Amino acid sequence: MILLYSCNPNGKSAKELVMVNKLESPVTLPYKMINGLIVIKLQINNSKALNFVLDTGAPITCIFESDRTIGFRDPLDEHDKIGSHTQIYMEKPVKFIDGLHLKLNDNIFLKNLSVGLWPPEMFFKSTSYDNVPYDGIIGYDLLKFVALEINQENKILTLHNPKENISHKDWTYSNLEFKNNKPYCNINLRIKPEDQKIPLKVHFDLGNMNYMWVKTNHSKNVIAPVKRKEQIIGMGIDGKPMMGTSWPVHSLEIAGFTNWAMPVRFSSTGHSRDKNREGHIGLKELERFNVLIDYTNKRLGIRPVEETFVINDASLKLCEGKYSSPDLPYAMILEGKRNLLYFKAEGKNPLPLIPINNAKFSLKPMNLSIIFPRNENDEIDYTKFTFKENKKEFILKKL
Repeated sequence: MILLYSCNPNGKSAKELVMVNKLESPVTLPYKMINGLIVIKLQINNSKALNFVLDTGAPITCIFESDRTIGFRDPLDEHDKIGSHTQIYMEKPVKFIDGLHLKLNDNIFLKNLSVGLWPPEMFFKSTSYDNVPYDGIIGYDLLKFVALEINQENKILTLHNPKENISHKDWTYSNLEFKNNKPYCNINLRIKPEDQKIPLKVHFDLGNMNYMWVKTNHSKNVIAPVKRKEQIIGMGIDGKPMMGTSWPVHSLEIAGFTNWAMPVRFSSTGHSRDKNREGHIGLKELERFNVLIDYTNKRLGIRPVEETFVINDASLKLCEGKYSSPDLPYAMILEGKRNLLYFKAEGKNPLPLIPINNAKFSLKPMNLSIIFPRNENDEIDYTKFTFKENKKEFILKKL
């Protein structure tokens, strides 16, 4: 058995955290997306199945507790004595329940687990447990002992032994960086707001429900769009509003994948315990990829769900032109600019489209997409495309 060590809430000899399953073969679990977060079912002791959020931004595994004065409903039904413990990365003392067992697929996976009790108002601005769709969070203290593969095509998590030789050829890796041994990791990436790529160090946080955000930094030319008023673009873990502005599209480079357009928020306030971080990135920005999180070897692997593609001026030139349909009263114009494809109806403002692959582009906020067909040789036919908006669909041909 693999022997791990739990925290010591009471200042006494810590119990051994025992990993019963040695992961000699990978363990797979289905997951669901709830409010943009990855949620798996697990049991603690003899509890019912609980909804736990996968959160690479959380230092510890915890369950949510309500204010006990208004009637806390314990999701575990039974537990050992509650103790208190503070670590340098926590902002205030955290209560723990010790001596728990964690079950996956009805089999005990961990013994002698310590789980923190965090009040839900830290996340949901509410002291009522009843309306929270999650029972707890799986944090770094457990994730660091496995290599975790997230298959977004099939909504499956696979737990690997970190010593397992996972094929390098299937993944492209980016380094995970830990500062001062704190259980928060950063990754390096580059964004392209105009004609230059700007290197950034951002927090890798799959528990972040907001779009990616970056801190305004004039010295690096990370500047919020002009002529836009600041607005609330998210909430910090402390419940305080995060102020900033949105810019519809950026190009991002991560682990060698480039020219990937995506929404980005510029934050003037931000929320981060590590002041060296220059932003946050979450699952929203990785939705095109399967993901491999390997804390032991300090690496993040990504593998495209869709085909690998390159968007550049040459490929966008093939898309350009005016297209029409007898079922539409106006023509539509496609234009490539700054490695992005802009779409507009005649007389309207252009909209930047997000590339899904070389033949498909979309704008999710407006629920529209354009798709170029392929011929029998799997070559893209740029003489026409299918335009989809909500449940409507039209075929447009190049004029």
